Amino acid sequence: MRELLLICLLCVSQALTARPECHIEHFEELTEKTLRVTRIVQDRQGFMWIGTLNGLYRYDGYNFVSFKAKAGDGSHIITDHVSSIYLDANNNIWCLIGRRACLFDTRTMQFTDVLRQMEQQTGRTYDVKKIRTMRDGTTWLITSDGLYISLRNDRPVSTAAVRLRGLADQDRMFATDHHGRTWILTNRGTFMFNGKQIRKPQTYSTFVNRGNNSWLLDDNGRLHVLTPDDRIVPVTNPLPTEPIAKIYPLLNNRVALITATRLLMMDARSGRIIDSGIRGQIAKLFQYVPRQLWLQMTDGTIIRLNGDNGAKMTLAGLSSPLSFITEDPNHNVWMLADNGSLYCLNKGTTMPQRYPTEDENLKKSTNSLTDRQGNIWFRNDAGICKLSFRQQHLQPLQQEVTSMIRSSMVDGKGRYWVSGYDDNTLRVFDRHNRPVGYLGPDGRLHAAYTVFGSHFYCMLQDHSGQIWLGSKPDGLFRLRETAPGTFLIAHWKPAPGRADLTSGEIYGMVQDRQGRLWIATHGGGLLCIKDTRAGKPVFLSRRNTPALNLSVANLNVLTITHDDRLLCGSENGIFITDLRTQDIRRLKFRHHTRESDRANSLSSSHITGILEDQHHRIFISTECGGISRIMSDDLLADRLAFRHYNMDTGFLSDVSQAIFEHNGRKWVLALNQLIEMDHECTKRHGYNSFFKRDKLSFSPCRPLRLPDGRWLLGTANGAFIVRLDNLGHISNVPQIALTGLKVQGQEERYDVNGSDTIVIRPRERSFMLSFAALDYSGTDMIDYAYQIGDNQKAWTYIGRSHSISFPDINPGTYAVRIRSTNGEGTWVGNTRRVVIIVKPTFWETPWATLLYVILLAGILFGIIHTITYIRTIKQQQRDALDKYLKLLDSNRQEAGNQPRQAEIIRQARQKAADDNFMKRLMSFIEQNMSNSDLTVEDMAEALATSQSGLNRKLKDLLGSTPSDLLKKARIEYACVLLKKDTGMNIAEVAFNCGFADPKYFSKCFKASKGMKPSDYRTDA
Repeated sequence: MRELLLICLLCVSQALTARPECHIEHFEELTEKTLRVTRIVQDRQGFMWIGTLNGLYRYDGYNFVSFKAKAGDGSHIITDHVSSIYLDANNNIWCLIGRRACLFDTRTMQFTDVLRQMEQQTGRTYDVKKIRTMRDGTTWLITSDGLYISLRNDRPVSTAAVRLRGLADQDRMFATDHHGRTWILTNRGTFMFNGKQIRKPQTYSTFVNRGNNSWLLDDNGRLHVLTPDDRIVPVTNPLPTEPIAKIYPLLNNRVALITATRLLMMDARSGRIIDSGIRGQIAKLFQYVPRQLWLQMTDGTIIRLNGDNGAKMTLAGLSSPLSFITEDPNHNVWMLADNGSLYCLNKGTTMPQRYPTEDENLKKSTNSLTDRQGNIWFRNDAGICKLSFRQQHLQPLQQEVTSMIRSSMVDGKGRYWVSGYDDNTLRVFDRHNRPVGYLGPDGRLHAAYTVFGSHFYCMLQDHSGQIWLGSKPDGLFRLRETAPGTFLIAHWKPAPGRADLTSGEIYGMVQDRQGRLWIATHGGGLLCIKDTRAGKPVFLSRRNTPALNLSVANLNVLTITHDDRLLCGSENGIFITDLRTQDIRRLKFRHHTRESDRANSLSSSHITGILEDQHHRIFISTECGGISRIMSDDLLADRLAFRHYNMDTGFLSDVSQAIFEHNGRKWVLALNQLIEMDHECTKRHGYNSFFKRDKLSFSPCRPLRLPDGRWLLGTANGAFIVRLDNLGHISNVPQIALTGLKVQGQEERYDVNGSDTIVIRPRERSFMLSFAALDYSGTDMIDYAYQIGDNQKAWTYIGRSHSISFPDINPGTYAVRIRSTNGEGTWVGNTRRVVIIVKPTFWETPWATLLYVILLAGILFGIIHTITYIRTIKQQQRDALDKYLKLLDSNRQEAGNQPRQAEIIRQARQKAADDNFMKRLMSFIEQNMSNSDLTVEDMAEALATSQSGLNRKLKDLLGSTPSDLLKKARIEYACVLLKKDTGMNIAEVAFNCGFADPKYFSKCFKASKGMKPSDYRTDA
């Protein structure tokens, strides 16, 4: 019996521990584009590079971008057959393409045929078969005819030179010692390069460097050490008499020495050799953490050796030799066998378990690579695949029928109660997480599956030990335990004409320190039972207590603070009252909702949860407004101020089902994720997210803390248990990389990540910048935000989108900051700042502005000059007209007026010919002044010119027509006659001036002089 109990407890403990998970992803997109993958590497920026038989590909977690040699790019590469790729010390990719050594610059995204210039100088072709990149910044190219060509990565073309000859297929190993020198082991001697070549005649099979020491293993299994003066001498420490077969550098500053029968450990600093105690033939050695060494023996046995204390753990032999062993971030060990079987050794266990997977491609996987997040990459005949490891912290609570969990409770005996909504059940578990039974309608706990028959929305045990169950639509139940597992059930439902229960839809309950039970309903307002121990309790409701009439709002949740404030959360805001008032009829509720004209009001009026934390701060979860915190000190104030935590302020969700506290940390149950808030709620982005990847749908069930410290979370598909202390902060901080720049109407550029400054040429005003957080453990969970400007402007949250569009942007300098979450959905400190300089066109430069000013000034000057010139010409014409009109009068003046006439003539600016022409014209007019039949034709004939010629001449000289000149001359002559005492009346003056009609004369005179002829004579 004791053994059976032990087995049961062991099974329960295993079921309640966190379960590791492995996600296998195949990249069909790459498979469709390429023939076969040849090699995978990850550069220092975090990009994955894949060599294929159809070009070189870059992967950023979202897209595979192909890079191939193109016509006209100057690379002289005639094929895209990339047989292998290597990462050098300058973060560039060396590609072996059709026996050519090509360097791909990851900054410019260009290929260079490195040896082409050298071939042109020497007149021969170099057939490269191997490439070796070294840590000292050099790369070695080995040709098929035994030439060893070295070059510097920063100047590959100009520094390429042949260093060794005649060593075809003779090299065994390339290595770098602690001085940065390159060692080449061949079967024709050992070569060391440090600016110059040093050859040692001895031959060695292995070179190992750890710390400040280097060791070499010769062909006879003898170990040698490199002395400070570069001599190679045998190790004098006690060694086994049998030869050493292999030596491996280990991560904990040690060196493993493997013989045919045992394993020895050597301290790299002191040279001391220690017997590990492991006997047998070792087939493979793996080490992925500093202090653990994994060995697979030839008989299939797996041994884990602690490098510090020598402790060993032996695992049963597996069915196939291992391809790799790795440890995930949660310290679970994963093993992949050559036959494709995947095994997991869970933390704290001693037996690897076969992980369920039927992936046939794992059988043919080679060239494994572990990236920075601990993901394992393979290449196989189907392309590439990736293994991602994660810990499943949610443990499902066993249930016979899958049902949504609506409510839960822990009673005074440490039992916890869980209600199933879909199957109308109520299950009970003891404090040791063992199922006790199902509560039946008969009041007994049944071991077999039993349906109670009601939907329980809330549960509570009062101070006297009675259990109250609120249901919908069946009203209120009270349970009194009369014997272990047996309860007396009392039931109240609303009935017409009764003042007790006003609604059968009960959503929440709470008991105050005076023992009064407060009940939240939908449609029935707030209820109160003053004496819960009475056989027939009295209900206070809106029917008998108007103060409780909160039926305008559907109440969801009730909370009583440390200072006896009752907070009622509803679908129409929050109601607050003071419970220190003994008389319930005198209660006064303050109502607070979201206000459209006040930014610091509630973020949403639909309340789903209320929390008073250990510092007595009040947090309110809402259905679609995130979290609101009450900032006012007085909860009974008529108006409260709230601080918002929602997606506009960097919170991870606007939908929150509940908020609760665990060991001082606040947690929010959102729709499909559990969010941990910043400890003091002060950091703008201090949030962590969990379980979103599990695609759960959490139910409105309030999270329940179990007696053992774990928490029960309800979902639409049952309950899950989690230990929140195990949900540590994710340390993975992915780097933000710029992945492309797409300018409208042009091909996308990929050479933008090498600099933090991007220059946009003139007329390229619409462009799109793409980026990626290089976290390959889960790009589907990464959210992004950006900010333009360095003045602490608000972040713009763009969700899963990983690009920013700049439509028709103005010229200038823009500082763009980009940040993201990691693969778990947690915002991390990985802000990338990029300066974008948009170059102006010439017409947008200061020189263009100066030119605009000059042009405008020139135009204004031209306009003013033209106006002035026209006015000058007009004035000259008027002066000329006045001069020639006055000639009519001057001819009639006495001799004493001759100086005035000469002055007028001197003021005239016309040419002599024009002056003579005008004098003849005016003389003709004067002679024929009284002739009313005088015409323009007569004037033209007298001057021996045409009418049009006369008209043009007068327009040019006087700005007047011949008829206008004649009329003005007659008016001026009339003025002379009117001034003189000639004794002529107005009619006679008109006739003498050539006007046949005195009335017409008066009209023309008034139009010219502004007064009648009679008035003019009077004034004269």
